[in-house]
Amino acid sequence: METQEQTLELPPPEPYTKQMEFIEGLRRIIKARRRYNLLLYNVEDPSPLKRPTKASGDEYFAELEIRELDVDLARETHAARSAETRRCGIPLPLDELAVERTLDPRDRRIVEVLLVEGTSLGDSDREFRISCGRVARCAADWNPDELQEFLPHFLPAGRLVQSGTICTTRCGHGIGGWSVELEHDTLLRLIAEPDLAPDEPQASTTRLPTDVVARLRDLGVELTVDAADGIRRMWGWLACRDVLTTEWGFCGADRGRSATCLLFHGPSGTGKTLTARTLSRVLGRPLHFVSATDVMDMFVGETQKKLRAAFNKAAKADAVLLLDEADALFGRRGDITRATERIFNAEVNSALIELDRFRGICILTTNHPDLLDPAALRRVRHKVLFGQPDPGTRARIWRCHVPEKAPIAADVDFGKLGSGFALTGGQIANAVLTAASGAAARMQSPKSPAAITMADLESAARHELVGCSSAERGKMGY
Repeated sequence: METQEQTLELPPPEPYTKQMEFIEGLRRIIKARRRYNLLLYNVEDPSPLKRPTKASGDEYFAELEIRELDVDLARETHAARSAETRRCGIPLPLDELAVERTLDPRDRRIVEVLLVEGTSLGDSDREFRISCGRVARCAADWNPDELQEFLPHFLPAGRLVQSGTICTTRCGHGIGGWSVELEHDTLLRLIAEPDLAPDEPQASTTRLPTDVVARLRDLGVELTVDAADGIRRMWGWLACRDVLTTEWGFCGADRGRSATCLLFHGPSGTGKTLTARTLSRVLGRPLHFVSATDVMDMFVGETQKKLRAAFNKAAKADAVLLLDEADALFGRRGDITRATERIFNAEVNSALIELDRFRGICILTTNHPDLLDPAALRRVRHKVLFGQPDPGTRARIWRCHVPEKAPIAADVDFGKLGSGFALTGGQIANAVLTAASGAAARMQSPKSPAAITMADLESAARHELVGCSSAERGKMGY
């Protein structure tokens, strides 16, 4: 009796739809092979002269076979998913780079290993710069004969170095005395592109004003001349970006970086945060405010997790993301000589990666733009300076901080206040509230005027300038 064989049809593999999924596929292969090496050689990264350990027994060989199967499964799964990704017309992270820089298969394999190493931010034993020998051994799959073919690819005359794909540094003798890393912009390009199958954010239905500065003034924001000019230039992109990217074809200019990253910089109290908050109202979008203290954590890897969660939350809500104290998140990176510097560099790298992945509107505010890393400044589309207000601007700020319902005495002269006291917008807001508090306290006495007087405002302004009276200063100390 003939029996008909039944074949089980497996479903097609899932394509890679996110960049990090592709990198995790590579990481699984390397981790599986290192586990195999650990059992066979007693180390994860054996040198070409390392001999297998002298072990025997059925259990040992059974475990060795299982780990070898794990390596094969990781490789086959990654190859199948990569093929399905290409079949679906989705570009893989390395495909475009390999074509653009004419990388051969060995060049590409080196980049893959460095890509895995450069994204292992949570592993305490990983460095951004690692030995060329270690990378070559991993790229050659620990095959001594193949290893010799990879070593020339790290030379200064090699394609990887000449194209700016990798950076090498001499720190000793021999191939083990050279360290290597992916060039920073290359790393960000391979990691920080949007998801391979991104969800387009919903377009806002709010009717945007033509004169954004006038609209901000209606909402209580008075800007200096320089800040107003910067906001108007910025508004051209925010209000017309659909036309620029879709109809006029300017989308390519934003490839590999955040399309709407803005920097508000200037002294404290000059209206950076207030303008960002009010601007989100004009755009008809919610505001997601994140201070550096909200995400920075003493535990390794936690800062990156909190920062990614903040960006994801803003992206899902189609919100304006306001990163306050940006110099703490995007500070200048330096050479790695201590563990704390390595951790700080990793956090800045992670922040830049998230900034490049984000497709919404991100506003950075800082009092110290000179402390920002150059890579962060390159990603800023518009920089708006919030300087000290001039007398006319200060007069308008004095007036807009006094509510219409508040009683004002006839002697109040906002022009005189603006010209007489060189205060910032934040200091003026404090002074108005202090003066109003004093006036309200007098309401307890029927003989005192129940209105904010010029004397109240001048006294509060002087207090903001000096912090306290001369009599009070004399009482300080021991």
